[in-house]
Amino acid sequence: MKYVKYAVGNEVLFGTYEQDGDIDNGVEDIEWIVLDLEGDKALLLSKYSLEMKEYDEELENNTWEKSTIRSWLNSNFIEEAFTAEEQAAILKTEVDNSQEEGCSKYGTNGGNNTEDQVFLLSYKEAFEDYFTRDKERICIPTAYTLQQGADEYVTDNGACDWWLRSPGPLRSPFPYGTNVSERGSLGSWNIGSGGICVRPALWINLESDIF
Repeated sequence: MKYVKYAVGNEVLFGTYEQDGDIDNGVEDIEWIVLDLEGDKALLLSKYSLEMKEYDEELENNTWEKSTIRSWLNSNFIEEAFTAEEQAAILKTEVDNSQEEGCSKYGTNGGNNTEDQVFLLSYKEAFEDYFTRDKERICIPTAYTLQQGADEYVTDNGACDWWLRSPGPLRSPFPYGTNVSERGSLGSWNIGSGGICVRPALWINLESDIF
């Protein structure tokens, strides 16, 4: 029965985070889309963008390994969004950052592979592996994310840009990262851009007692 619930395409609840913009009523359940199911583990992607962040606050690194967004997801975010029991159910994943995971037209080195509990999708995962049409990639920000400043960047369809972990072109003065645009197509912004939102992804162990 458990595995039926986590069939690909289903939406499930896991963890909590501020989303409605009203901190007085507490945090809300995080909604996730099941992207993949392999044996006793499932890959989840947040249904909505949960934050708005720079890819790298130091404006130096457009590789996932050295980015500040990776550090934030695997420290601040995971501690805030999940209980100790929930964190134990999130698998440590070897994240593939090879050039093959990135956009071939950029040809940018993606850096070393990493081991993370929480990560962003790569270009290949977002545009080849898990989504086939632009409209499937369109993401709506939470009310909380809008309060963080995303409302300045949301277009008439109510959607936002969201980061991928793959690097973008090497432009001056700052390197670029890749993102999914508000229309669901490929985009790229400099890594210090504050107008791009965050959709965390993670693998969970379905054999955990909490599921």
